[in-house]
Amino acid sequence: MAKEKILVVDDSATQLIMYKMALTKAGYLVISAKNGVEGVHLVETENPDLIVSDIIMPELNGYQFCRLVKDDPSRGHIPIILLTSLGQQQDRFWGIEAGANSFVTKSTDTAELLAEVDRLIKSFVKPQMIDYSEREEDKYAVSSPEGAEESVKTKINRILERLLYESTVSNRMRELSRYAYNRSEMMKKAFELFHQIVEYHVSIITLFVKEDVHFTIDIQKPVTDGFVEKCMETALEQDFNPEKIRLGMAKNVRKEVLQEELVKEDGTADIQSTLIIPLQDDEEAVGSIAVFTSDTFAYNKDIHKLVQLIARELLLTIKYIRKLEEIERMKTNFTSTIVNDLRGPIIANQSFVEALYHEYVDPVTEDQKEILGNILGNNKKLLSFINDILDISRIESGTLEVFVENNTVKTVLDEAVKNMSILAEQKEIMLNNEIEDETLKAVFDAEKIIQVMNNLISNGIKFTSNGGSVSIGVQADSGNPLRFYVRDTGIGIPEDELPFIFEKYKRGSGVFSSDEHAAGGGVGLGLAICKSIVEAHKGKIWVESKVGEGSVVYFTVQAEK
Repeated sequence: MAKEKILVVDDSATQLIMYKMALTKAGYLVISAKNGVEGVHLVETENPDLIVSDIIMPELNGYQFCRLVKDDPSRGHIPIILLTSLGQQQDRFWGIEAGANSFVTKSTDTAELLAEVDRLIKSFVKPQMIDYSEREEDKYAVSSPEGAEESVKTKINRILERLLYESTVSNRMRELSRYAYNRSEMMKKAFELFHQIVEYHVSIITLFVKEDVHFTIDIQKPVTDGFVEKCMETALEQDFNPEKIRLGMAKNVRKEVLQEELVKEDGTADIQSTLIIPLQDDEEAVGSIAVFTSDTFAYNKDIHKLVQLIARELLLTIKYIRKLEEIERMKTNFTSTIVNDLRGPIIANQSFVEALYHEYVDPVTEDQKEILGNILGNNKKLLSFINDILDISRIESGTLEVFVENNTVKTVLDEAVKNMSILAEQKEIMLNNEIEDETLKAVFDAEKIIQVMNNLISNGIKFTSNGGSVSIGVQADSGNPLRFYVRDTGIGIPEDELPFIFEKYKRGSGVFSSDEHAAGGGVGLGLAICKSIVEAHKGKIWVESKVGEGSVVYFTVQAEK
């Protein structure tokens, strides 16, 4: 009784006869093809248990033949041995990439081939209960070798189209790594691509950070608030989630909703189709990507594969970002230890110089006062830089604390003007406090808001030419949060840099890096710290700017309770 069926593909008649005789003598049923095109046809019609194929063949080489077989879900399980006389490692690399299971070096001694065939036949189990006659593509399958060439070309075109599509999506997803220091912006860019590919009412990217859950929710069609809540609940109930998340024991749940204006009372309320893919490799899931819609049977196997591809690339990007964050934490811990030791002597020096500048000890000449003013200004810059590094350390470790209470706004603004007055005087810049209501109060941590104002005023002075002006104030609308502002007449910010202006270590390019203004110092931490402090107050911060005319930075805090 014949053993398993072996397909041998080789364009050399001599080699083909030799391998057929050896395999037949070993008891296998052997069929053969003289090129890859005939080989694909026999795979379709004969369904072999194992394939032995040459690599160097006309029309369709061994790599291409192997890829075609492995790309077919109903045939991809068939073990393939590639026969090679190629000695370079890269040739085996391409074979592995094409899906080959093993390699045997061409030789007149067929013992190695027979041993490898025996090993693979024993180790690869042929799937059971597969009815190949029910496959849709078999309704149109070729019935003779003459028609095989057209079928193979169709398959190759289909694979090329799929690979081109997948590589395009993968490359677009990998571009997200450029937003490594701005996760919120990265998520927005991911959804921009996502909703070009998949139709949905709501999509959610869920990330687990220790015992916290972060939702980023993109809404594309009007839905009710209940629809969104059901989506979030469904995302958390998945079996692949960590146990504490499934049981509703997350310490903190944070959500960011894009297109929030599409949450409406008359929006769609019922979820009919759901597709959820874990962001997971061999380790525990770090989150998931999900799409929800009210349309019935909206997500077929093609959409499922595509979302899997997006999830795979998103997982790589997230792991890359988390590794960067880990490196950042190590770097921050190291630097904060050093700068914390520097802070004490600098504060002491500041006090001594201020005493001399204000003539608390002895009178000083105008020339001496100018020198002392320069020392004070540079000392303030150095102290500000050190404080920025310490603050970033607290922010990244999650230990930044704000102690809010009712404070008089004018008092805070006056303090900020006093802190920055020497820097302004050095550049002959007019520093204006435009607040009118001296009784206006708001709820905030006074020390932290003064720090924000100091940073924003310092930036305004830094990028404003001598003789310009920097103005600060507050806009108060009944029932709305107070809106602080710092307005300068400086060089402005290019529009394409505005989305990145609050990222760490971003000092901008173009006008920002010009020699005239780059000497202002700093390494791009100030605005990132401002953003973190404002967000800790549950406020928002943004900037409006025009190159050559100046900038206005706004941030909000709650009015008096």
